[in-house]
Amino acid sequence: TRRSSDLVKRDSWIDHISRFISISGLAVPVFWLGLVALLVFYAKLGWVSGPGRLDDVYQYTIESWSHFALIDTLRSGDMSAFGNALSHLVLPASLLAYFSLAYIARMTRAYVLEELSKEYVTLARVKGIVHGGEWYHVGDVASIRRTQDQLSAASGT
Repeated sequence: TRRSSDLVKRDSWIDHISRFISISGLAVPVFWLGLVALLVFYAKLGWVSGPGRLDDVYQYTIESWSHFALIDTLRSGDMSAFGNALSHLVLPASLLAYFSLAYIARMTRAYVLEELSKEYVTLARVKGIVHGGEWYHVGDVASIRRTQDQLSAASGT
């Protein structure tokens, strides 16, 4: 698994790629990334559904009861319309998740690197308490707790 063992190898190609992806997720405006993603994944490749809640085939055949496309299509019993409504959510949900994940990845990387540079990790390695590649996981617990604390403070919960 890729955990903090990849982070220890600073300036490796994996480290550079992960930093580029996380920085671009924070630096690029979401609306611009959405337009580029529509151009690439909808217009050029045809992998995702286009803009809107439903395709025109289903737009006027489904009764709008709750004004939520997924609930209305499930209520109508038309599973192909439900699949269509779900496919229209893939790209927006992915972009919003990418924007949030970029912040979390940068924060987690910083916390893991800080934990792995502390004395207790060095002491555990020197004494042989953990062997081989297992010492990478020593700093994971503390860094995950710090990340959870930061995320809960940022979200207000």
